[in-house]
Amino acid sequence: MMDDQLEELKLSLNSYGFDIVHPFLVSWYNQKIQDPFKLPQYDDSSFALLIGNTKKLWPHFTEFYVKDSTLQNSEHPLNDYCEKKIPLALAQAKLPAKIRFSHKAEPYHIAFQKLAEMSGFAYLNRAHLCVHEEYGPWFALRAVLVFDYQKKLDLKSISNPCLDCDKNCIHHFQQVIHTLKEQKVRDNWQSWLKIRDSCPIGKDYRYSEDQILYHYTKQKLHLESNPI
Repeated sequence: MMDDQLEELKLSLNSYGFDIVHPFLVSWYNQKIQDPFKLPQYDDSSFALLIGNTKKLWPHFTEFYVKDSTLQNSEHPLNDYCEKKIPLALAQAKLPAKIRFSHKAEPYHIAFQKLAEMSGFAYLNRAHLCVHEEYGPWFALRAVLVFDYQKKLDLKSISNPCLDCDKNCIHHFQQVIHTLKEQKVRDNWQSWLKIRDSCPIGKDYRYSEDQILYHYTKQKLHLESNPI
């Protein structure tokens, strides 16, 4: 029964644009993280899902945004979209779960980049860039769902996709860090984008220009453009 509900949950999340639904055991993360930054855990086999998105989120989100006055009046409409749709997907699948969002510290932030690596989803490189074997760096992590449910899973080992890479992501990262004290991300977003763009993996998943501009600047005018 639980597996059927999990499949229904995955379908619902996909329909809202959350096309990354990665299963893992909470213990894989908690064993390497100190309190109070651990995830809630029922036992050593507690099952969880890492929820995220590629560029496929954008048309779902922008279509909803132009029709929803609450989001239009929100300071952080994409975060609010996540807080609306992810619990809705859980309710539709009739699955109770503890939710931790990447944008909220309740009571403390979860180390989502480390979680991506520890759960076997993506490699965290020296430029602080999570790189997936297919998506490259073109994805975002939105939430973790922890279930009172036991499941046997084997941890997938992640090879280092950056080992033989001669691109300049680390060089660009060091340049950005050097100017970080003087400039905010949104004031120097092109330099942050260079770090991502330098990665040769996942070019087909590169965000649209509007999605890139909103991701780095948070200017709402980019939400009302053509979402495709």
